[in-house]
Amino acid sequence: MGIITRIPPHSIEAETSLLGACMLSEQICSEAISTLTSKEFFDRRHQIIFQTMEQLARDGRTIDLVVVSNTLQGQYDQIGGASYISSLTGVIPAPPFAKNWIKIISDTAKARRVIEMANNVVTAAYSGHDIEQVLDRFGQMFIMQHNSSNQAQSASQVADLTLASIKGRIGSKTHLQGITTGFLKLDRMTCGMSPSDLIILAARPSVGKTALALNIAINAAMAGHRVLVYSLEMSGKQLVERAISSLAGVPLDAIRSGDLDKRQSELIEKIIATIKLLPLEIDDSAGLSIGQIRARVKARSINSRVDLVVVDYLQLMNAKGEQNREREVAVISAGLKGLAKDLNIPVLALSQLNRGLENRADPTPRLSDLRDSGAIEQDADVVLMLHRNKDARPEARLYGKAELIIAKHRNGPTGSLFLKFEGQFSRFSDT
Repeated sequence: MGIITRIPPHSIEAETSLLGACMLSEQICSEAISTLTSKEFFDRRHQIIFQTMEQLARDGRTIDLVVVSNTLQGQYDQIGGASYISSLTGVIPAPPFAKNWIKIISDTAKARRVIEMANNVVTAAYSGHDIEQVLDRFGQMFIMQHNSSNQAQSASQVADLTLASIKGRIGSKTHLQGITTGFLKLDRMTCGMSPSDLIILAARPSVGKTALALNIAINAAMAGHRVLVYSLEMSGKQLVERAISSLAGVPLDAIRSGDLDKRQSELIEKIIATIKLLPLEIDDSAGLSIGQIRARVKARSINSRVDLVVVDYLQLMNAKGEQNREREVAVISAGLKGLAKDLNIPVLALSQLNRGLENRADPTPRLSDLRDSGAIEQDADVVLMLHRNKDARPEARLYGKAELIIAKHRNGPTGSLFLKFEGQFSRFSDT
């Protein structure tokens, strides 16, 4: 089976009409240049003409038939001469029509790029390349193409949006700028999980980072936010058991063993009914790459809203084609930050800490303890570090509590706060 060859999608009529209108209307020309690039035109002649208009605009010069013709004199043999340029102006330069022409040119250019990518996928698949790498690479490319519309905004537009956001916060009792974590002290210090932020929650094993992340995910879902959880370590069933234990206040061991009395059984059924109604989805596929997670989240966002993504945990992900582990983690970290920014949502990713901190006189974690790559610290907007003394004696400093350290906060204060920890219920709560 070969690659099907057809004439690529295009519209000569839209291209000629828009170019003619640009030479007759300053308004239309400005809109076209701010929206399109010369590469989006199909006809080579039209690419050259529009490229000339772009250069004239950069130089601050007038764009009309005479100026464009004179500027292109040395390229007449490529565009059909002055007569062809003049023939383009036989249109009515109406802005409403121009918007349609711009959209047609943009859409057909996107269609041509999709066809080119699809042909490259077929070629790569036939060539014997690793199929997972093919899927990762082109899956990301297709998603990027879907989100590649021109989203540049003027300073005036951004200022208006910022002012509206500030006014919306005035008088607010919660002071949240993003999604609630469900923990009052943490929300006060961070103003919630803000759009486009990459939030890292780091801890040593068995300290409770998965339990805390699940608590946050459920709290956000209970507040009406749609949450996607990617669990690379635990199964969906294990996570739901933890959620039931936390919400019902029934020991996790009892749920797993089935050693429940009638009251606990009835309570669990009610909690399960509540969980089933939450806008919460769990994907427990093992060994996902950063490309696969990005593609799955973005594909999900096309059909329904996504407000928060939780990934447990970063070091279990992989980046296809990267041989060096530090480089691989850097690619994963950058990919998660890119996902947050592309969809304008917070991404909460769990991370391991280096083993060496346990041998220090003061085992309190710090940023340099982030495992495998300094890129995590660089890419993250917020770094939370969970610290819990496993000393079970009542006189121990953190007995029944956990310290949550805000080690990095790009847009706010750092510091520490304390949470109550109930290990038998996999539950954290405000102290």
